[in-house]
Amino acid sequence: PIKSSISFKKKFVNLIWKFFNNFIYPFTFGSHFIRRKILILFGAKVAKNVRIASSCKIDYPFNLTISENSSLGSDCYLQALDKILIGENVCISDKVSILTGSHDLESNNFKLITSKINIQDNGQCLCKKCEESSDIPNYYREI
Repeated sequence: PIKSSISFKKKFVNLIWKFFNNFIYPFTFGSHFIRRKILILFGAKVAKNVRIASSCKIDYPFNLTISENSSLGSDCYLQALDKILIGENVCISDKVSILTGSHDLESNNFKLITSKINIQDNGQCLCKKCEESSDIPNYYREI
């Protein structure tokens, strides 16, 4: 068997987080404060004045950093196998996917590869149904 590059502890924390993200998070009814606090409880770094839709799905929140005055729209999906850094004054619109992991299609076992994504400050906007991924190993993505 091939050993996963993600530790058991991280997988376990993410499993508990998924329960919160699927069964508690959606019922926070417009309270961005509560959603921020839940994310912080699971290791995310979330600034004040951040707006996060209750239908937003996040994997591995401890790899997520969101700066001041930024927002995540409805039905967003953030796969934070590696660091996702969202700068100040950034709008992530509805149904946007941000993926930090992919697979090495040239390896026999489709080895997992990850890289960071940095969405820079001031006025960056990822529009509806946009998909941003990092599919180049050891590459630091900046948008």
